[in-house]
Amino acid sequence: MASASTPISAFAPWTQFYIYMHFAEIETLQVNETREFSVSVNGEFVSERYSPKRMAMETIFYSTKQCEEGLCIIELSRTSKSTLPPLMNALEIYYVIELPQLKTNQDDVLAIKSIQNTYGVSKVNWQGDPCVPREFLWDGLNCDNLENSMPPIVTFLNLSSSNLTGIIAPAFQNLTHLQELDLSNNNLTGEVPEFLVDIKSLLVINLSGNNLKGSVPQALLKKKGLNLITHDGNPDLTCAGKPCVNKTDGSKKKNVVVPVVVSVVFVVVLGIAVVFFFVFKRKKTENSQGPSVCTQAPDPITTGSSEPVAVKMLSHSSSQGYKEFKAEVELLLRVYHKNLVGLVGYCDEGENLALIYEYMANGDLKEHMSGKRGGSILNWETRLKIVVESAQGLEYLHNGCKPPMVHRDVKTTNILLNEHFQAKLADFGLSRSFPVEGETHVSTVVAGTPGYLDPE
Repeated sequence: MASASTPISAFAPWTQFYIYMHFAEIETLQVNETREFSVSVNGEFVSERYSPKRMAMETIFYSTKQCEEGLCIIELSRTSKSTLPPLMNALEIYYVIELPQLKTNQDDVLAIKSIQNTYGVSKVNWQGDPCVPREFLWDGLNCDNLENSMPPIVTFLNLSSSNLTGIIAPAFQNLTHLQELDLSNNNLTGEVPEFLVDIKSLLVINLSGNNLKGSVPQALLKKKGLNLITHDGNPDLTCAGKPCVNKTDGSKKKNVVVPVVVSVVFVVVLGIAVVFFFVFKRKKTENSQGPSVCTQAPDPITTGSSEPVAVKMLSHSSSQGYKEFKAEVELLLRVYHKNLVGLVGYCDEGENLALIYEYMANGDLKEHMSGKRGGSILNWETRLKIVVESAQGLEYLHNGCKPPMVHRDVKTTNILLNEHFQAKLADFGLSRSFPVEGETHVSTVVAGTPGYLDPE
């Protein structure tokens, strides 16, 4: 490892703790049931009588300087009125560690914080110092002076496709060392501000894919060495009274290459799609029989359908064989629930096997929890919703299907999220059937990767 971050003193006391306790009632209480309890930290009451709200997340915050030897004692005690025990959904405890590296240039910090607040940017790691430690550099930022004695400065800012709305905020001009600024594919409105000229080091500005209007300032158009990208989108934006094109050397050549490349890619993709539909023919498709238990899967794949799907291919090198593939199809075709990823069709042509699933736009839960998707932070209400919906999917497999099914591989990569962040369990087709009470047969055809096995 080339570098590392360490505290100023290995023996420095932890003098300040920040405690966040998250609560939500996830059970439906009967008329004669009550859940009420006190919350205390190190013997000091934070709340003497607290009752969580039904399916609504609440957070109790507490800050203390007294945690002997780093041990904080948190107590939840049922009151005399309560008929149910206390509960807590999540707990976070933070403490401050001072690092020896120089902090980011204060003007840059104030500017980027102002931009964050103006547009409500909620990227997963946009907290703490923007540039240090280097390992925790904010997404979309690049910084300079990370290795010398000068405070780090922000030189690159990418906020493309970040749902920005409104005008281009004045705070951008305070990032005086910025070399590249990408604000493309948002919903920015208003005019292109002239203050962008004042950022002396700026080399690239990408404003394409917005709803900007008016005329680009002449000073910006004439700025030497600046690559100004505005031509894509922004139908009401003009440059010197004419439609805008890229302000860069060789722009004409690039404008010719782009449509040619796009055309070639389109032809290739179209060719692949045609081959796919002619080579792979779907077999055994049946219409949905409604919401009854374990009905056949719905059949939305028709000629001309524009709905995106996810295709799982069975390769020749796959450890999953033909029998396992058929078993998976037979299981999936009879399972339909709002919290299970639906099978919309399959292809079986000789050695070419494929499953066609509904497309889950927001990927899997692991990507969001680890911050790898670089999207918005999952708040606690959304996390609770995902937990409940995942549990409902499991409950259906256990009690709604006849015979019941064990998922056998529950993990965050198998909890997928659609465009509305609705959770659906995937890979349950690699499950096994088990008999209901009184039966003896158990299917031994089991596939999948080792994971969490339901305790039943």
